Amino acid sequence: MYQEIIQKRLIAERKAAGYSQQALADEIQELQSKIAKIESGARAPDVETLGKLAEFYGISIDWLFGLGQKRPTETTSKRGNTEIRGNSMTISQHNY
Repeated sequence: MYQEIIQKRLIAERKAAGYSQQALADEIQELQSKIAKIESGARAPDVETLGKLAEFYGISIDWLFGLGQKRPTETTSKRGNTEIRGNSMTISQHNY
């Protein structure tokens, strides 16, 4: 369920931003084949790649999973060489 949601949202974000898979891969320093596999559902995105994509598009990880707001409280988007900044956010660290 979640993989399909992530897949569809990543494809939609890439197309809305006007990037090819290769251009996106170049921007986030990943292989085009990895982007293609994630978008086709052949591979689930790893945590590092999810973070890069969320940061690049200025979207929240929660939203990618279909669980929250699209834009996080604090966003830095690298898309189109623009930077979007919101309110500051505090993240608590826990020892598990």
